[in-house]
Amino acid sequence: MVNRKLAFLAFLLHTFSVFHCNSISCPALFVSNADPPTGICSSADLSYQTYCSFKCLTGYQLKGSEVRVCQHDKTWSGTPSTCEEIRCPKLPSVKYATVVPSICGDQSMKFYSSCTFLCPDGFTTEVAAPHIASRVLTCQLNGAWDVQVPQCHGKLRNARNSGRPTCFTNMSPL
Repeated sequence: MVNRKLAFLAFLLHTFSVFHCNSISCPALFVSNADPPTGICSSADLSYQTYCSFKCLTGYQLKGSEVRVCQHDKTWSGTPSTCEEIRCPKLPSVKYATVVPSICGDQSMKFYSSCTFLCPDGFTTEVAAPHIASRVLTCQLNGAWDVQVPQCHGKLRNARNSGRPTCFTNMSPL
């Protein structure tokens, strides 16, 4: 009887030894401009039910899923995570004003970019402040400019914009 039990156990061991469990792991994730780019994951081996969360660097906003989970089919849950650059809309043209750099009126600008509106001689950007002839706008983290686009108030002295030379260094008037 003991031999039969041993034979049966040997049979079971041989029969089921061909079956083995494979671990489930998902491929590594990488998101450009994320901090860190591989996300913060609950397990370094990226095994089944590991979750990874993503946060973008300053100046970028997260699109897609903030948290992704390794699923049984070796794929990640949710939608692909990306960090997109925060941009403010291109600035409109303002009658009589010059925008520096001129690219501010041609395309959207990235976070922390600054654009200066300059009014010609005899004009100001504010009716209440007759001595201010320029206004600097800065692109904020929310994708909006920090102040409203100014208007040039006053009277044009001659047919040309201002008649005075304007020099700039690092986007600021000298």
